[in-house]
Amino acid sequence: MNILLSYSILHYDPFKDETNHLYWGSSANILARTLYSILSDLGHVTYIQASEYQSIPEKHYDLFIGIILNFEKIRTIIHPHKSILFAVNMHPRERNQLLLQFVHREKLSKSSFCLWDLTNVNEAEDAVKKADFILGVGNMVTYNSYIKQGIHPTKIKMINYNVGPVISCGVTPIKLHEPIKYVYIVSEIGLRKGFDILFDLFTNEKIIDLPFSLSIIGRTTNRYYDDKVSKFKDILKDKISYHGWIDVSSREFTEVMANHHYIILPSLEEGQAGSILDGLRHGIVPIISRNSGIDFSPFGYLENSLNSPLNVDILVKTLS
Repeated sequence: MNILLSYSILHYDPFKDETNHLYWGSSANILARTLYSILSDLGHVTYIQASEYQSIPEKHYDLFIGIILNFEKIRTIIHPHKSILFAVNMHPRERNQLLLQFVHREKLSKSSFCLWDLTNVNEAEDAVKKADFILGVGNMVTYNSYIKQGIHPTKIKMINYNVGPVISCGVTPIKLHEPIKYVYIVSEIGLRKGFDILFDLFTNEKIIDLPFSLSIIGRTTNRYYDDKVSKFKDILKDKISYHGWIDVSSREFTEVMANHHYIILPSLEEGQAGSILDGLRHGIVPIISRNSGIDFSPFGYLENSLNSPLNVDILVKTLS
């Protein structure tokens, strides 16, 4: 069987070893290399960068599996026997609506959007409609985003990440009268990952003077969030630390995760947040929104809104 897999060479290149990958251990890397491994057991796999579809080797392909980017262009060129859209986020129309509604409702600046926050709905919906099947990643919230947009239940199959092997690193115990330690870890600090909710929550008058520390890990998506991180640091002073990006496969990442009690992620839109699963395997309790794509938040699910009494109540519980 000849198989064409269209993904991202930046995140995974089958011709490079682990040490030569910039993002080894990231969600995109894990998904791409896992797909490549599984498909390689089924036949010969040709792996291409989705943006460079013009360079597809000319041959017959029995199966094509790829992300939304240029999916329909590739499918039209190669005419595979079957095609599978690999959907790592919610339905594109749902994604756009969630982000646009949040910005409008909370009166945020339009500069909170980064270039890739909003998807090209026409291209994305074309891929969703023309694919023979959709392989999605996430929970029922993710799944229902497709059903709500008219996708037949038999067309979409959902999978979940494996949490991975548990790290025996000695999770920091919670001690009386010591600050509770939270970590917000994302690939991109911005609108979609709920950073505005995080800022609103930890600067709330009922929270700000309580004993806690907050670590922020990730890269900002634009100047708007550069400024918001700086403002956050000015307000919380020594209660907050900003680490930038840390390689998830590094020793530094393991040490950071071992030094926190809770991982918090109020995502507006996801497929399934890999950083939460990293937290789980390090023994950290998650505080998340339902849109994070994971059905485990012991203290309750955060609302995707600012000035939320429920969100404050959840955080107060974890600080008790």
